[in-house]
Amino acid sequence: YRLGLWIWLYSRQRGWKPWWLSSGQSPLAVIFYDRFLKSLKKLGIQRIPSETPLEFAQGLEPRFRELLPDEALRELPDRISRAFYKVRY
Repeated sequence: YRLGLWIWLYSRQRGWKPWWLSSGQSPLAVIFYDRFLKSLKKLGIQRIPSETPLEFAQGLEPRFRELLPDEALRELPDRISRAFYKVRY
């Protein structure tokens, strides 16, 4: 108990934070984006590692135009990517 308390106090004094708090967010904050990517993968659509999330979303627009008749749904990739940017950065 004392050792744990000492480590905690020492790390707080040094300004160290646990890895899950170091970026100011929970690892759960971007689960929605991961689910989005997994759903697209099932449709045969994958993001190239060199693409930013926003570039990827913009590239999806033509494909979603074909797949989705509703214009509001076509904007979904862009909205999800922008939400990802808000929580991630």
